[in-house]
Amino acid sequence: MSEKTVPDDPYGYDTNTVRVGQHDLACLLLMFRSAIHRWAEEEGRIVSGLPDCHA
Repeated sequence: MSEKTVPDDPYGYDTNTVRVGQHDLACLLLMFRSAIHRWAEEEGRIVSGLPDCHA
């Protein structure tokens, strides 16, 4: 029987996977929420489900 091999680096350069640290992920989420709120205010829309965030 052949054994299943796992590559040494499953997140190599030949994939679309991106590694992000926890701090960077938190910053990205805050930026996204702020951008959504800014967009909603400009468009006159109501965004529900997202806490009020003004970063």
